[in-house]
Amino acid sequence: MGLVWIAPGRRADGDPEATRIANSECEIQIRHSEFLKSRTLVSIIARVAISERTVGSAIGGVLLAASILLILCNWWDWDIFLTFNEVDRRSWVLDHQLPIWSYQFCGGITRIGDPQSFGLSPLFFVVVVFGSFWGSKLLTILSLAYGFWISGRLLQLVATGGGDTPQTSSVIHTLATLFVASNFFLWHLSVGHLSYLSFYLALGIVYYTLAAYSRGLGRAETVMAALVVWQHFSGAFFHSTAYLLVPFYVAFGLYAVALAFLGPGWAHGLRALGRCLPFHTLGALPASYKLVAVWRYHAEFPRQLEQVNETFTPFQLLAAQIVPTLGNRWPVPIDMGGWGLGENSAFSLLPIALLLLVLRRRSASPGANQASPPANPLAPFVWIYAVVAGSFAVGGFSEVAPFTLLNSTVFGGSLRIIGRFGIGITLCLTLLCALLVRGARPALSPRTCLVLLVAALANLLTFSGNASIGETMRLASLPTSAKAEMKTLRNNTVWGSGARLIPGREFETRENTSQMYAMIRAGEAILNCYNPLPHPRVDGKPREARVSMLASHRGDVDRACLEESYFTQNRFRIGPSCPNRVCLHFRWINIHAPEAGIRRDPERHLFCRTDG
Repeated sequence: MGLVWIAPGRRADGDPEATRIANSECEIQIRHSEFLKSRTLVSIIARVAISERTVGSAIGGVLLAASILLILCNWWDWDIFLTFNEVDRRSWVLDHQLPIWSYQFCGGITRIGDPQSFGLSPLFFVVVVFGSFWGSKLLTILSLAYGFWISGRLLQLVATGGGDTPQTSSVIHTLATLFVASNFFLWHLSVGHLSYLSFYLALGIVYYTLAAYSRGLGRAETVMAALVVWQHFSGAFFHSTAYLLVPFYVAFGLYAVALAFLGPGWAHGLRALGRCLPFHTLGALPASYKLVAVWRYHAEFPRQLEQVNETFTPFQLLAAQIVPTLGNRWPVPIDMGGWGLGENSAFSLLPIALLLLVLRRRSASPGANQASPPANPLAPFVWIYAVVAGSFAVGGFSEVAPFTLLNSTVFGGSLRIIGRFGIGITLCLTLLCALLVRGARPALSPRTCLVLLVAALANLLTFSGNASIGETMRLASLPTSAKAEMKTLRNNTVWGSGARLIPGREFETRENTSQMYAMIRAGEAILNCYNPLPHPRVDGKPREARVSMLASHRGDVDRACLEESYFTQNRFRIGPSCPNRVCLHFRWINIHAPEAGIRRDPERHLFCRTDG
């Protein structure tokens, strides 16, 4: 923009055209004077008109940046979850069988009984089509997009009190972006916890439950809700159920009971609850194969961990929400227990957004002649959920604490890391923001939304140290064996530096970077590896680099026996030339499809054939 200096004192002398020119010159002079008084960067930015289209572009930029970040991050637990997806995909593509079991991974381990696997979920179609690496990355991006969409629908529902009145889209979408791009998701997904993608599906269950209770669901919505329930509980449902859905259902139950006593009555409350049952039932029934298999496996092989009642103080909960992370550390000393910051950080810009909305509401309070907005029927639920989520997040502060009761009665002491309950507090902050959106016109200006989104983008940049283009291309280009049949098992125990022994599970090791995934992609079978599942410990730590799948009762087997024998993910075949007492080096035999005539030899820690 050009600025023209007009000398003062010029007069028009009654000429209309000269008067108009003089007035224009005076206006330019005044604007120039104002500009000289406020030549700061902030004031210049403040003068720029911000439209909702600009805010929408910023939202797209944050989501795009988050997607690129998650594509380029491949360290720590990406190894194990890519391995999960590779063995399950091989069952579908190479073996043409359901991923029930895997002999290629950990010397024999359940897949259908793993509550962190996606292999039998409709979502796994993406991995089957695009491969274990790029399919996993695409599944991550699609889940992030769905999380943004369903978060917006949930915030819209709460902001309107269960109705369909449209609200300021830029504010709702900004809040949804701040939620899905919060540190809880960024940390877990950047280190490869693909099971946390199910939190986005769990948000869908939260939305459809509240919508069904508030206004009911149409036929199309009921079908969509049932599909979400099916995909959630047929996939990696463990963490999202324990840390998000359980507190939600507790709060929702208390909310429904409170309304029955204080609201329209029990008859109305029962009818409203009845509207929530159809889609839960329709979705849970087709997912029952996974739910039953997980329950049966863990009933037979419990984790048998000593129950630990972790606790957080209110200060620690607050710090997790408001203190950002810089790289892989806190910027200030914070004691969050024995777990890393990635398990505890739930930082987001939502507390700032909430504060701004509170200030906006106070400044825009209705006067004496103005009517207050009607009460929001979902406000009691939000406050109840805030109390319930907080009570879970503080951990096992007593024997009757919600976390203690859940851990002892349902999970048998295996529930760990109470920092993961921080997602409930983050969601509460988001819902409280939605409550304040109602009645505030506008709730937040487009300029304020843009500032929040720029800050969220800056927070994303703090994770850039975990990203690597070179590692991404290396993993994407790993050699792949198309053979479904395997003959040897590889010992994955690493004895050099960089390996970390798992306390109490010394026969397992892990590294910060990928090691198992490369072996599985190459068609090798891993005997000794890291896996968080309860797993029957059959043998010690074999030091051989590779071992044959077979051994006779007296030692090695002959070449003909080895050539005729092989195994796939779900089954093994012992050649006809093998002796009757041939033994297998697997850690465990497929418990979902037991082989006749195979018994465990407790002395040799092997499984041996007892007949010909």
